[in-house]
Amino acid sequence: MIVDAVGATKSKKTDSRPLERQPTIPLKDLLQAVTMGVQEEDVYLSLANRLIRLEKQLTDAEKEKIQELAKGKSLKQMTRELIEAFDADVIADKANAIIAQIPIDERTPAKEEQARAEVQEALLKTASLTFNGKLNEHIDNVRKQHEQIIDHINLDEVTKAEWDTESVDKAKTLINDFSEYLKANKDEI
Repeated sequence: MIVDAVGATKSKKTDSRPLERQPTIPLKDLLQAVTMGVQEEDVYLSLANRLIRLEKQLTDAEKEKIQELAKGKSLKQMTRELIEAFDADVIADKANAIIAQIPIDERTPAKEEQARAEVQEALLKTASLTFNGKLNEHIDNVRKQHEQIIDHINLDEVTKAEWDTESVDKAKTLINDFSEYLKANKDEI
């Protein structure tokens, strides 16, 4: 007997793994690496993760400027291309379309592997061609505008700690003023 209390058998099972693979590398370096043709999965997925987070912070005007510099591609399209460049399912689907065109008697594992490699190469090229110097610079500048800087080096220092003697007087004055207001406006309240 199978008890499916939360609909577990109806949902698609996926391998969930973090996109951020290189958290110590600055966004500018990731953008430059993709532009220069680095084809490492960690670089592509980390860049995709950073762009997803950045997209949530941007204004509509900033998104439009990025889309203009990216030759009409939105940040969502760019991140999808970066992720799909290493998505085994996407590569397999596109490779199967190529493999289906090869006559059955000529299909070999080597040709199938070559088709997958060609598909992945095309996906990598498509994803990386979007990025250029102006777009990379604009994305990095926009990120800097939305960045929250936490200063760990210059720690705060307590210069004075004492009881505020005026706070009791202020509280009593506030209570008295509110009481008088209530008495004066009790018919309206």
